[in-house]
Amino acid sequence: MTTPLVRLPYPGSLLVAQKGTSGDEGVIALHSIGVDARSFDALFSHLAAVYPCLSYDLRGHGSAAALSQFDLDTLVDDAVKVVESCRFDKVHLLGHSIGGVIAALAAARLADCPSKKVQSLSIIASPPMGLAVFGERAQAMQHESRQTIVETTMQRWFGGLATSPELAQAIQYAEQQLSLVPVQTLLSSWQSLAQFSGYGELAAHLPATLLLTGSQDLSTPASAMQIILDALHKAGKTQTALHVIDGGGHMLPLTPPDTLMALLLAHFKASGTTHFC
Repeated sequence: MTTPLVRLPYPGSLLVAQKGTSGDEGVIALHSIGVDARSFDALFSHLAAVYPCLSYDLRGHGSAAALSQFDLDTLVDDAVKVVESCRFDKVHLLGHSIGGVIAALAAARLADCPSKKVQSLSIIASPPMGLAVFGERAQAMQHESRQTIVETTMQRWFGGLATSPELAQAIQYAEQQLSLVPVQTLLSSWQSLAQFSGYGELAAHLPATLLLTGSQDLSTPASAMQIILDALHKAGKTQTALHVIDGGGHMLPLTPPDTLMALLLAHFKASGTTHFC
């Protein structure tokens, strides 16, 4: 079910992992700040039975840790090149947190692409715009200890969630990744997120969009995702929906995937019948 890593031919040569059977319609997933492409492993273990799946380490993360200085445009450039380089004719873009922002901006750029069709967009626990607090967070990290950075981030990600063996495993993985990711990567990531101008002009260029968050998300609660939904509706995008997963926190892709997978599969199948761009 897992093919070897593929090295794409562009500056930085980020590593891409592909999972699943062959097909001309597939899923490309972009992860959040502080983890890596493996954050989608649990979800892909189910999705890949239906759609081939592809993920890659964003700059500064995982195998691309050396590329720790970047901006938002560079991250979007990378995502566009991944879509253009992949073997899928039809793509379902999926993004978590900063990955949702990157996926949305990439989908908008590719709206008129003749060779690649972004069939749908799924945005998980992602902010509706860049906020001053993101830049302030980047500034603070220049003076904080690694322990403080890890502790405050883990609280935003997992605070208030009911304990379970699955959650314990997710916490272990997330804490390990936060202990390894370069601090410069975190600075660049938060500065990039602060640059995001929001969905005002972006919404009109997006395909059918699914918005997802958890009822216990301390970082991007339902009220934040509602701002994205309102912008999409204002732009006339009726093929969109917001689902709040009961008991879920910010790191939804790391938790049991059953509900998330069911919502994504329904969205992929529904958007496969019509081109909404």
